[in-house]
Amino acid sequence: MVVEPNPYTLSLGGTSKDSEHLYFIMSPILAGPIHKHFRAEGNGRFAYTRARFYCMNVTSALLFMHGKGFVHRDVKASNVLLNENGYAVLADFGYAKNILLNEDGSIGDPKPTFTFCGTLHCMAPEVLSKKETGHGFKADWWSLGIFVYEMMTGRPPWGYGVGEVERAQLERDIMDGEVRFEEGIFEGVGRSGRSFIEKLLVREEERRMGSLEEFKGETFFETGEWGVGGEGGGQYIEIGGEPPEFNKEIGDLDVLEDSSGESGGADFGSAFEGF
Repeated sequence: MVVEPNPYTLSLGGTSKDSEHLYFIMSPILAGPIHKHFRAEGNGRFAYTRARFYCMNVTSALLFMHGKGFVHRDVKASNVLLNENGYAVLADFGYAKNILLNEDGSIGDPKPTFTFCGTLHCMAPEVLSKKETGHGFKADWWSLGIFVYEMMTGRPPWGYGVGEVERAQLERDIMDGEVRFEEGIFEGVGRSGRSFIEKLLVREEERRMGSLEEFKGETFFETGEWGVGGEGGGQYIEIGGEPPEFNKEIGDLDVLEDSSGESGGADFGSAFEGF
C-alpha cells in the first residue's frame, strides 16, 4: 500500500484495530473500475486518446511503485479505478512485494521473486512458467500491455480463459500465441498504440520496454505532458492535460454530495477520530 500521496495510486490514510479486526483507511475512489467504463461505450472500447491518457496515469503509478521497490503483480482493468476528477488510479496491492529490501531491512539491488500469483489473462510469461530465475518489475509492464490492448479493443488479446478448456488455451497463448491487431482500431494514429503494445508484450523480459526514458520516447505518448509532482521521496511523474469526460452514472459518486448538493468530499479524518 502506498502511503505517500500520489494521484495515480490508491493511498493509505491510516490504520486502526480493535480486538477482532484490523482496519485500513483508504482514499475514496468512487467512479468505478475502468472496465465498466469502456464496456459502457457504444462499441465497448475506449477511443485512442482516452486509452492513452489512462495508460499514462497507470504508467506513472507503476514507475512510482517501482521506484519504491514494489512490484504490483496484478495490473488489470478491474484494479484500475476512476476518481471523481476522471483520473485513473491503480489499486489492490494484495500481491505487491518490495523486491529491493534485504533481510536486514536495508535497500539493495532488485531481487527476483518466485510466487505464482496474479490474474491469468494479464499474467506475464515468466510468472506463468514459474521461471527458475523468477520475475521482477518487468512482469508489470507485460500486464500494462494487456491492459492497454483491452482498453482499445474491449477484450484481452487471448480472452479471459473462462472454463477449463479455455484456460488451458490461454496459458498456451501467453507462452506462444500471436497478438492480433484489428485494422480498424490500429490504423492511423492507432499504429503508435500497436507499436507501444508490441514493445510491452515481449516474452523475453530483458527486451521488454520498462523505463521512463523509453516511455517518453514513444510516439504513443508524443502529445502527452510529463512533469514532476510531489516532493522529495514522494515525487512522481505528473500527467498534464485535462482528463477525458466520463460517465458519472457509473460508480458511487453520489456519496460525495453534501447537504448543499455540492461535491464536497467526505471528511474521513473526523469520521475515524478516536477510533
